Amino acid sequence: MAREAGGSAERPTWANWWRVGCGVESLHDLLRSRDIQVSLDDLLADALDADGYCADIGWRHHALVAVAQHRGVAGDVCPPLRAGDVIAAPARTNWLISVRAPEQFDDMTHLVHVRRSGEGVEILWPQGQLELGRRFTVAAGWLDARMTGRGMVFPSPE
Repeated sequence: MAREAGGSAERPTWANWWRVGCGVESLHDLLRSRDIQVSLDDLLADALDADGYCADIGWRHHALVAVAQHRGVAGDVCPPLRAGDVIAAPARTNWLISVRAPEQFDDMTHLVHVRRSGEGVEILWPQGQLELGRRFTVAAGWLDARMTGRGMVFPSPE
């Protein structure tokens, strides 16, 4: 499904990518939270044009940050991070965080959109978490137990 180097004449569609589209769907949710409207198809095309997907590793974090910056949202790839970093950040800071979910994705990691909610974290889990659904709020420890330590931060615009 990945584009060939140099691009393809055929435009990718979300309908063909949603099963591996967690990075794009999480970024889409983040952009919508900042009142930036873009279709999933357009965001997918941007991410693939930025060489954002590799079948062996999934979504390249630097490429997703570049796509966000192109859409007007500053961000950066994080050094190793923990759920405590999310709780300590200003309220409107957004995160795309790599998590483990072997019960759902075998050995692959999954990118989720996270932001602080009181003393816990609100999560958009593309494709839906098996017990909690697509969007839910949990204690930071629940997230911390699943984090890989990799992710991206998008500071509050204020």
